[in-house]
Amino acid sequence: MRVVVTGHTGFVGKNLLAHIAMQGAADVACVTLPDSFDLCSETAIDEALEGLEFDHVLHLAAQSHVPTSVADPVGTFDTNVMGTVRLLRALQKRAFAGRFLYVSSGDVYGIVDSASLPVTERTQPRPANPYAASKLAAEVVALTWGQMKAFDVIVARPFNHLGPGQRTDFAVARFADAVARIKLGLTPPHLGTGRLDVTRDFLDVRDVADAYVALLHSGRAGEIYNVCSGVERGLDAVLDELIEQSGVAVEHSIDSALVRPVDLPRMVGSASRLKADTGWESKISFADTLREVLTHQLRTHRS
Repeated sequence: MRVVVTGHTGFVGKNLLAHIAMQGAADVACVTLPDSFDLCSETAIDEALEGLEFDHVLHLAAQSHVPTSVADPVGTFDTNVMGTVRLLRALQKRAFAGRFLYVSSGDVYGIVDSASLPVTERTQPRPANPYAASKLAAEVVALTWGQMKAFDVIVARPFNHLGPGQRTDFAVARFADAVARIKLGLTPPHLGTGRLDVTRDFLDVRDVADAYVALLHSGRAGEIYNVCSGVERGLDAVLDELIEQSGVAVEHSIDSALVRPVDLPRMVGSASRLKADTGWESKISFADTLREVLTHQLRTHRS
């Protein structure tokens, strides 16, 4: 199985390539595009794919930062929606006949009533920000393309994922970065946060990578799959665990600049469809993931 991975330079892409290489999966080989690969240029996409031999496509590349999508919704839609259209058109020109795995986001569900948790793939999406809206729109594009052009399309909806090397403009990575700085005596023992009275469903990025490989192997064409842990965790508890692992005292308070205009109060998903169709199970404990994220930030600031 030769898989073209778009977005290989991003957090998930880097971890996916490293995880597959570390596992030594003899039946999966990843093909990467140039680092300067541009979803906003159909010519650039055509040139990037020219001469490549591959069976499937894992489409990770996206503008994935919610605040950026609020500041630049047009650019976000151009990258996430029209970029997907351009990529599908380029594959069609090549008479591509493999599997196209579109990586969307659990954020498409938006604010869900507590009585409707955990969310399943049957839950009505209600995007609450431009990023989520763009991902849902791109899902529709990909699945429609699958019907019109007889493409083998699958959509993955990953929920929040974590791991070493994640950008610190994501909440838990920002917590770990701040706690590491405090532990090393680089900053005073105080941390500003956004809302902590919210819950999320977290997975280790390596478990997410395993889910994508499982879907390429065993997912059903035309289906949507939640990729999640099924465990609801409060951000306050996540921060407390990071502080406890660090062994230092840290005070924290709400920083209004970090509070989103619209924030989901609770979120947890069900991965029952993914498990039933592929046999996938998460393997890495949340405590171990947090420990590795914190260790990474400590090493970064010591170097």
